[in-house]
Amino acid sequence: MAGLALSAAFVGGGMWCLRYRTGQIPKKKLLAIAAVLMLLLGGWTMSGFVEAKSPPSQLPTVVLLDGVEVRVCFVPQGDEVQLVLPPELAAKIDPR
Repeated sequence: MAGLALSAAFVGGGMWCLRYRTGQIPKKKLLAIAAVLMLLLGGWTMSGFVEAKSPPSQLPTVVLLDGVEVRVCFVPQGDEVQLVLPPELAAKIDPR
């Protein structure tokens, strides 16, 4: 959807510039519009960072999976999650 809107904006801007002769393109208007759009997009982007929420402080360490308690371990760096299966659940899983 965003790509379609961006493409339409480029085509619309090109058509708007084509309706003027080469020496008559309003460069000040184009620069003013570009500056306003950059400020709006920058503000919109920064509002997304402000509204970002931190992850929950306590995540569940024991989860019920098929009626069996499974332990979830989080590594200190936070980029990996380990799922520790009990032997009765590991026996149900077919090795591939």
